[in-house]
Amino acid sequence: MSVFLLTWNPKNFSVGGEGSDSGTLDYEIGQEVRWSCHSQQPQVGDTIYLIRVGLEPRGIVARGVVSKATYSAAHWSGSGKQKHYIDFQLIDLRVSCNEGLLPMMLLQSAMPDQKWSPQVSGIEIQQVYCEKLSDLWEGGVDKHSLEQFFTWYLTEQFDPHGWYKGYVETCNLTAQIQSGKEITKNDIKRLWFDSSNGIAGVGQGFMYQREFDANYDYLVNLTHEILNSPTEETYQKTLKEWKDSSGFERVLWGVIHRVFAAADPERYTSVVAQSYLNDVYKCLKYQYQLQSNHSGSWLDDNRALLALTKPYLDNTIDFQTRNILLWSLYEWKSVDKGNSSSAQEEEDNESSGGVSVIMKRSNVLQSLNQILYGPPGTGKTYHTLEAAVKAAEPDFYYGLEIDSEIGATAEQRNKLQDKFNVLSNSKRIRFVTFHQSYGYEEFVEGISASTLEGQVTYEVKPGIFKQICEQANRGVEQSNDPLEVAIDKLKSELEDGSPVSLATQTGKKFDVQYYGNTTFRAFPYETKHHDLGNGYPVSIDNIRKLYNGANPREFYNSTYVKAILEHIVATHNLPAVWERQSQESKQFVLVIDEINRGNISKIFGELITLIEDSKRSGKEQSETTEVILPHSGERFSVPSNLHIIGTMNTADRSLAMMDTALRRRFDFIEMMPKPELLEGVVIQGIELKTLLVKLNQRIEILYDREHTLGHAFFMPVKALSDVGEHDKAFTVLVSVFKNKIIPLLEEYFFEDWSKIRLVLADNQKPDHLQFVKEHEQKSDDLNALFGKGHNLDQYGQSVVKFTLAVGNDEVWNEPEAYIGIYQGMTALPNTDTTKNIG
Repeated sequence: MSVFLLTWNPKNFSVGGEGSDSGTLDYEIGQEVRWSCHSQQPQVGDTIYLIRVGLEPRGIVARGVVSKATYSAAHWSGSGKQKHYIDFQLIDLRVSCNEGLLPMMLLQSAMPDQKWSPQVSGIEIQQVYCEKLSDLWEGGVDKHSLEQFFTWYLTEQFDPHGWYKGYVETCNLTAQIQSGKEITKNDIKRLWFDSSNGIAGVGQGFMYQREFDANYDYLVNLTHEILNSPTEETYQKTLKEWKDSSGFERVLWGVIHRVFAAADPERYTSVVAQSYLNDVYKCLKYQYQLQSNHSGSWLDDNRALLALTKPYLDNTIDFQTRNILLWSLYEWKSVDKGNSSSAQEEEDNESSGGVSVIMKRSNVLQSLNQILYGPPGTGKTYHTLEAAVKAAEPDFYYGLEIDSEIGATAEQRNKLQDKFNVLSNSKRIRFVTFHQSYGYEEFVEGISASTLEGQVTYEVKPGIFKQICEQANRGVEQSNDPLEVAIDKLKSELEDGSPVSLATQTGKKFDVQYYGNTTFRAFPYETKHHDLGNGYPVSIDNIRKLYNGANPREFYNSTYVKAILEHIVATHNLPAVWERQSQESKQFVLVIDEINRGNISKIFGELITLIEDSKRSGKEQSETTEVILPHSGERFSVPSNLHIIGTMNTADRSLAMMDTALRRRFDFIEMMPKPELLEGVVIQGIELKTLLVKLNQRIEILYDREHTLGHAFFMPVKALSDVGEHDKAFTVLVSVFKNKIIPLLEEYFFEDWSKIRLVLADNQKPDHLQFVKEHEQKSDDLNALFGKGHNLDQYGQSVVKFTLAVGNDEVWNEPEAYIGIYQGMTALPNTDTTKNIG
């Protein structure tokens, strides 16, 4: 017998008679049920499962046996159309998580190759999964959906020799220290420094070596305090001291949290990032119908999470196992690929489609504010596009299924670029570059002067940050905002030259005209002023604010503002009071390139506080902060659906030199060279990966890791190599060295050519393979240049002159010159090693 999957979208179909609740299935066990089925394969005796899609909680809600094979009948909606149906006898029905609905998250995790969000009803379950699906359904009897998932995870995914082993070891270490064991440097290193210490991996942005060394004594004392008393009081004290008096450049929340988690695994989970905790709560709310108020405090939210999930956890497991299970709710969280409507959805009870679960194992924190930083050529700008699309349209992004290790394929990159262009054109993604002269007036708001018919007028002009904040607050891009569309139509109508005649609430008539910029102009019929000139200004921005519910008393010429808004609302059939077009606001993104080059205090001013996640405005924001803008006098806040993504070149300015206020409010994602992307690329015997690795190893020793060379310099070479254009690839490699790498090394080392020679291994190569040659100046040469008595060699030191190979020098086209950068001279092919090595 075969097994088939029928779909049910409760948004479009419910059972229970007239007046029944939407999304109900009021059937009795044993009842004969008719259901639409596009497939004609189901036969009498086959098993069917009914899966709920379209609305949470999603998953399998019923099982039955086919009692009548496919037949045609009138459409259930009464539209007069014909549809294919089957009849089945209902065996089990579990429509809620409490009743044991088999959750979508479990289905996709346990049987990832089966399609659980079909566009049509009646697809066949893969034979390899039939028995497993039956076991999961039978095993879910009298079990909450969350308990089902935990049971499966413990059975199928839990590895006692993997993460769990390291978790227990770290907790045992803290227990030994609590019992009197002397703390060693290795203990401190494991608890605070290691990127993965058994409790959790902190991912990008973990503690720097110099920070660890400089603050070692502080960390020892802090470890004693936390392990002796891992309480709320200790936590608050730790945060205050860390911010006020420690030598760290930023608050390492995840690092601090995992030490508390190691000190007391009973009270604190391994979900050490607040944003991850938020995702866990969302997962519980939407997929498992479990909801609890969470405060945004990591300690409080841990306690609430443990209380919420305790009834569904096996009370015989240890704390470490329990915490790994809770982490799995983040690790295996579901992501919708897009629930676009279609004509078929409107008429059928089938799936709306697009529901999917992608298993993500990512350590990158999804903060509203993040900065991609790293040396030149590490792909910061390249990845900004991807990060912006991911923030603005997460469903689309996850639908591409980009491999986090190897990055986007050419096809995926093209789709990302197309989506980025669409979002940029609609102004959901905005782009700005900071520089030394950039300021508050351009970024937030400033006073702008303009001349109209010989008269100078001044108006407050919003900057890019204020513009995108206001649009994000409306939750929809300007091109789809009904009010904006109506305002544009009025502008076009007035630009044709014919004024529009309106009246105020008191009956005073006036004409409206528009001359461009950001104001309409009102010309009252009756006025004491015989020469109105350009009329009374009516700010278009004030019209928007009034529609959004602002107090009209705050506006200049408020009677005209009201009258024009009433005209727009009436003419274009807008709701009298603004309402969001959808339950969920769209996401907006502001990309700030070269964020470290601007004067942050000058640009952000008093708004730097408002960009913190907790200070944003929007749903479920309990600490929203507003300020009064200095020029317009308006109340202003930063909405929670605005993402800020910055880029920063560490060769231009060290992270340590960044504005402290900025560092504390952004997550920093390090973008370092990835030589592995050049694996296997060989151009005329030159191994690009090995070449880049060796160059960077030398730069790190002679300078630092923030001035290494990025892989992006060599990606054009790789691209040509991948299509077999090896000669062109070598030509591009030569150009990269001559025009990018050598000039960059000159800048790094301030034209200290002796160090540049060391980086290029010219001190190890024969003369004819050296890019930078060293010439020792003899006494006769110096005398000829400077005359006697120059004293340049008075202490016996040699005077050295360096020359860089000219553009047409043969060394640039010698593959051995590049191979010699990473290989010893004995390994170089066809090289005369008897020559003097400078």
